[in-house]
Amino acid sequence: MNSTILEKIDDLLKKANFETFMLDNYCNKKNKFCFDLLVKKNDLIFSVKIFKNIDNISAEIVNDIKSLSTLLKSKPLLIGIKNRYNELEDNTIYIRDGLPFITLATLENIIDKGLYPYILARRGGGIMFLNGNLMKFIREKQEISRKELSELLGVTKRTVCAYENESMRPSEKIAKKLSNILENKALFRKINLFDWNFKFEIDWKEPQEYVARNPFETHLQAVLDDIGVCSYWYKNSPIPFKLS
Repeated sequence: MNSTILEKIDDLLKKANFETFMLDNYCNKKNKFCFDLLVKKNDLIFSVKIFKNIDNISAEIVNDIKSLSTLLKSKPLLIGIKNRYNELEDNTIYIRDGLPFITLATLENIIDKGLYPYILARRGGGIMFLNGNLMKFIREKQEISRKELSELLGVTKRTVCAYENESMRPSEKIAKKLSNILENKALFRKINLFDWNFKFEIDWKEPQEYVARNPFETHLQAVLDDIGVCSYWYKNSPIPFKLS
């Protein structure tokens, strides 16, 4: 399944003029790598990884994804199929360990139509990002008071105020009510995955040493040491080393 999805992603990005790198023997690989596909367009680099279950990801893979992104100055583009309970929903971002996961259909909407996701998944239901200033402008233009709007939405006046100053985000249910009342779908902010940031620092003081290197890797490390090139090794990766 993953190989089929990866081929679709590869084709999708190539049509959008991305340069892509994928190993020819990917389908025969049984190890869990920190990326399935590397893509580049202009100065943007993305490491693509597909996960069958986003709630079944090892801490090691998460750290490798973050360190790879840090070293390559790239962004992780993570595609999920399901979580612990259900298949992932489209136009929704799921956060795990600070990393964003989306569906293939969501990626297709971004690349083909420029439609970015606007729902952030949370326990108990998704929340939506509102443009508070626009909400206030439309409400006042339609001469609807905060009290009147709160009664129509079934929330408090203070909550409406919080929506407008963007200190609180509405649930999908409330957001849809709000959109119908104000008759404007442009209220929702789109979430640009290509600008996603996360906090991560590589511990250069304590590099991990792997004893089980094959003769080629051992020789290569010796060559890198001789010419003074710093290297960072990955335990699981199609290319076992990343140069810094």
